[in-house]
Amino acid sequence: MPKKQRMTIEEHKLAGEILSRLDQEVMTKLSVFFGNHYPTSGKLYRKLNQAYKCIREARSIAENEMFSEHPHVDDTRIYYPKGLEPDNISELVKRLVKSEG
Repeated sequence: MPKKQRMTIEEHKLAGEILSRLDQEVMTKLSVFFGNHYPTSGKLYRKLNQAYKCIREARSIAENEMFSEHPHVDDTRIYYPKGLEPDNISELVKRLVKSEG
């Protein structure tokens, strides 16, 4: 079975931005929103927090893969960027998928 082609640094940058936005913009805001309307001990809030934890874990694992595949890269801002400008997350996902050709 042929080995899968690994991601380029540009693909990691896009994936990092998407995961960062999911973490910071989507999941954080949803957690606050649902927490204001439903019990934080309830099933809905617990499931949302599980999804939030999974996104954070995936983000960390993806960063570790990037460092393993590209040892010359030492920029932790790829998966943990600071000061992202507002953007449409769906467009970022389309750009990442399109980069695969």
